[in-house]
Amino acid sequence: VLPFLIPVILENLQTKNRERYMALIDTGCTKCLISSQAVVKLQASQYKLSKPMKFEQVDGSLLGGHPVEYVTDPLKLEIGCHWEEICFLVVPKMREDLILGIILAR
Repeated sequence: VLPFLIPVILENLQTKNRERYMALIDTGCTKCLISSQAVVKLQASQYKLSKPMKFEQVDGSLLGGHPVEYVTDPLKLEIGCHWEEICFLVVPKMREDLILGIILAR
């Protein structure tokens, strides 16, 4: 089974820095996630969560190898003509730049 990837644009609302990404759609994930590399590229502000969150993969391992400790300030996500502002959880070592969870499938 091939992963379902879609082209998106993310914009840092503070700096107006915009980048194109291929986002993985994961209907089994309850949040939207971003790699720490994409956060650096976008120069996105982030803040520490009051309690770290763990994201377990199908094999039981933690996504990124560690619990997620940071969340971004709102970023503008554009998918075609649709857009919305979303705070992404920052995953330290993630293969994909973005994972869009079930929250977008509402």
